[in-house]
Amino acid sequence: MKRVLAAVGALGVGALLLSAPAGAATSSPGSVRAGEASGAPDAARVRCDEGRWPLTVEGEPRNFNPGDPAGYRIWHDGTGWHLRTTTPTDGDHVFRGVIRSADDVVVVNEVRDEPADIVRSEGHLIAFEFHTHDHIDGLDFRVGCTDHVSFNLQANGAQVPAARIWLGKVGRAPGNPFTVFRGR
Repeated sequence: MKRVLAAVGALGVGALLLSAPAGAATSSPGSVRAGEASGAPDAARVRCDEGRWPLTVEGEPRNFNPGDPAGYRIWHDGTGWHLRTTTPTDGDHVFRGVIRSADDVVVVNEVRDEPADIVRSEGHLIAFEFHTHDHIDGLDFRVGCTDHVSFNLQANGAQVPAARIWLGKVGRAPGNPFTVFRGR
């Protein structure tokens, strides 16, 4: 635990947190919203249902393979949320980011193979650093009853352009940072 906390301090996560304050979820440059729900089922049950996210984030990206163009692949499916990084070269590419939610987020699986890779999850936040070569690193997570999930993503010390963030089967991020809203 001490190693993880010390490593997170080395991440520069503080700078990421300052650039994406807690209120940034509604004021981020990009957002994706699900369509309005029809009918009025029990609000708590609908709100906590893992489904009902926009179609633009549903399903694993088509033809996603190790060594694809450098960037992020993010999608949702019946098991929760998934974030992956990959690059076309074996050089060290450092991917850092923060994922926020209004409810607790829980990492359920880590996909990493370099000893320097770090994932920290605490309450409403996940912070990560992946040293990705020509393979895949990433994590799987669940977001509980939140109505939105926000992403602030970097690579090699700079904000990643939206064109390098693939969402769902064929979508792209609307900006970076960005927020995905659950259907209501």
